[in-house]
Amino acid sequence: MAEYVEQRMEEMIPEVEELERVGLLSGPEVRELIKKRKHFEYKIQKRTKKKEDFFGYIEYETNLMNLIQLRRDEIGYHHKKGHIENGIKTRINKLYKILCHRWQSDTKIWLSYIDWLNKMKWKSSVSKTNLRLLQVHNNNPKLWIAAAKYEFENGAAENGRQILLQDFRVYTSCKHLQLFFLPEIKVYDPVNK
Repeated sequence: MAEYVEQRMEEMIPEVEELERVGLLSGPEVRELIKKRKHFEYKIQKRTKKKEDFFGYIEYETNLMNLIQLRRDEIGYHHKKGHIENGIKTRINKLYKILCHRWQSDTKIWLSYIDWLNKMKWKSSVSKTNLRLLQVHNNNPKLWIAAAKYEFENGAAENGRQILLQDFRVYTSCKHLQLFFLPEIKVYDPVNK
């Protein structure tokens, strides 16, 4: 376990050195960052893993990304964004993937992951994650509709149509799908013609 954590920490060295070199974080802040990351890495490598440990790490990395953006705006340094922020985004993405794999039955984890991917504007990853979610939770029509709606809104109408058709085959009597497919059909009322 310790070797794996040390390897992960060594992979973070160029990113951390860059943060200090360009002045986005001070020396003491960098040392605190390394200490916190090591603490979280040990927590997620324990034998008995907890969702809370992963979410704590995700929250810490998200706050770090927000702090870096504020510091960038303060000092006017907008270079090397890909080198610094992409490392943090990749780390958060990996943490979410582990969460979704270990706790597949928890739809809240999946939906928070999809929400995060939307914020990062990673459209292809959202589509892939939606499809994986539908494979795991194929008995929830609302998830099917949400996935199809996302595809329609992001210019992939054919993908959205395929998702809805596949869902409609399984849930032909579902009220949600009938409302989605037939929203403007009015019932004939002989009294109020």
